[in-house]
Amino acid sequence: MEDFPKTINSLRILENVDLYVTGSNAYMFSGKIITLLGDRYVEIKMFPLSFAEYMEAFPEADPARKYKDYLERSGFPQTLEFKGNKQLIHDYLEGIYNTIVRKDVLLRKNMKDSSQFENITRFLFDNIGSEVSVNKILNTLQNELRSPVQPPVIN
Repeated sequence: MEDFPKTINSLRILENVDLYVTGSNAYMFSGKIITLLGDRYVEIKMFPLSFAEYMEAFPEADPARKYKDYLERSGFPQTLEFKGNKQLIHDYLEGIYNTIVRKDVLLRKNMKDSSQFENITRFLFDNIGSEVSVNKILNTLQNELRSPVQPPVIN
């Protein structure tokens, strides 16, 4: 939208208007928008549900089974609305991944080799909770790809 920051600012000053702008912090609160709004905004951080919060939605369920579901479906509250529909859950999580990883990181940082970055991201997701080093990432990717891997270049 042309002049988006000015439009947001003009709506903000109207009486009887509560304005909510949602989106990625990396994009929404950068550049002109943050300059125009100054200190006249409140950031509300949203986090996925913890496992305890997830269990509150299913108090009668077996905790071991629900933990498996939690790992597969994620802790994003919206996934509860999909009632176990694996395709909807997959599409939703894919959309979050595309927005955060592809748009916020790859495009904004103008990374040239997206496939290499995707491999590193997949490795990190597969190793959540484990100690990770740059050498471990490089060694794993070289073994999988059977070719030398260079760290991604971030402009």
